[in-house]
Amino acid sequence: MKYWTLSDDPHAEREAHKYGNPAPSREYLLAALESYGKPITHENMSRMLGLEDEELIEALGAA
Repeated sequence: MKYWTLSDDPHAEREAHKYGNPAPSREYLLAALESYGKPITHENMSRMLGLEDEELIEALGAA
């Protein structure tokens, strides 16, 4: 899986309207988990998606 970008997320527009710093949508995260095929830690999911911004990493943990 490649790193997450807004242009790859089919629900990016919705997320951009809701948040000043949009994070991956829940649907995108579920698809990423399904493609990974097994449980993954928050840290590894953040790394897999290429998230470096602390706000996005924190948002991922709240999803």
